[in-house]
Amino acid sequence: MAFKQKGYPMHKGTASHTGATAAWKKTWKEAYQTRDMDTYGDMSESEYIAEAKRQKEVHSKTGKWDVKGRPQTSKTVEPVKGKDEDAPKDSKTTSSTVLPGSNLERNREKTVGIDPETGKKTGDKTVEVTDSSGKVVKSKTVEVDPDTGDKTKTTTKSDSTRKTNRKAYREAKDTYKDALKAWRKGGRKGDKPEKPKRKDYMRAQT
Repeated sequence: MAFKQKGYPMHKGTASHTGATAAWKKTWKEAYQTRDMDTYGDMSESEYIAEAKRQKEVHSKTGKWDVKGRPQTSKTVEPVKGKDEDAPKDSKTTSSTVLPGSNLERNREKTVGIDPETGKKTGDKTVEVTDSSGKVVKSKTVEVDPDTGDKTKTTTKSDSTRKTNRKAYREAKDTYKDALKAWRKGGRKGDKPEKPKRKDYMRAQT
């Protein structure tokens, strides 16, 4: 988990890389502000810090960086005509998954436009980020006018499943507190209100 400079991933997969000790002098907030945007750009500050602390704890016990969360990248190229692999390509799609298997999982899919005649990038780009349940939490599109070269950018964001579940849990806690107060005030008659469990909400998929 290295925070020495911008562009370093949260972990390098080895405990021997240069400057690791000095990198720990950064605060968590500073580390978040200079995080690797390709890998951790879609995490909130609290999510990033939680994962950073987890990796730090593993390193302190094993002397090695936890590489389970290392992005797993696969590339696919879609041809223009059917399944003909020799046909000109008009796009290339790259996908990567961060922290697979956890509720912090993020899948990033990037598609860039390619001129079928020249094979060069057109500048058109689409980036879509989904959370562990498959819900789209961020979408970004860049379109380039072939005549003028002008770019049109569109970005949309929505709450992740994890964030939505956390909100539902907090609302359930508030309702429970009110119900418990009323139950006590009423002489503790009837069944005691059941306290909501965080794990039941955070594991839920919406």
